[in-house]
Amino acid sequence: VDVSPRYRFNDKFTLIYRNNFFNEYQDLGRVDRIGNDIIFAKRDNQTLETSLEGKYSITAKMNFGLKLRHYWSFSENNSYYKLLENGYTADYSYTDTANQNLNLWNFDLSYSWWFAPGSEISFLYRNYAEERTNVVEKNLSTNLKNVFNNNLTNIFSVSVRYFIDYNIVKNRF
Repeated sequence: VDVSPRYRFNDKFTLIYRNNFFNEYQDLGRVDRIGNDIIFAKRDNQTLETSLEGKYSITAKMNFGLKLRHYWSFSENNSYYKLLENGYTADYSYTDTANQNLNLWNFDLSYSWWFAPGSEISFLYRNYAEERTNVVEKNLSTNLKNVFNNNLTNIFSVSVRYFIDYNIVKNRF
């Protein structure tokens, strides 16, 4: 299921909301290697990705951008199998837990200014976090709390790109 409504408030301001849900039952996938044995599991996978993206243009050459994104995916293993030499699988008694619960958070706030043809200066503030566990938590609000309490990282960057016209520069030297 993929829902992505967008709304343009006026010529300067646009918002896009995205919500993707992916559900897969009894998927067969590799989980481990023990000695020469390759272990597979039948598992149920679910992924939910929610994002909000906005753009506000001050002028044709200056704009602000906003991106918020939460990605949550989990795999719950139901039964385990060993890969045989002939390519088939046989039941396997696997004692470790190979379940996976992944949460990603991104928040980007940017400002861009095209100050000359082909030349731009950008300021970016980024806040992100990742949480990966073997314990599947099926409550969305608990997953959000866990990712916010886990290693939030803040980055601020400045990028300057300046276009140099070779035909103009070669005549000066």
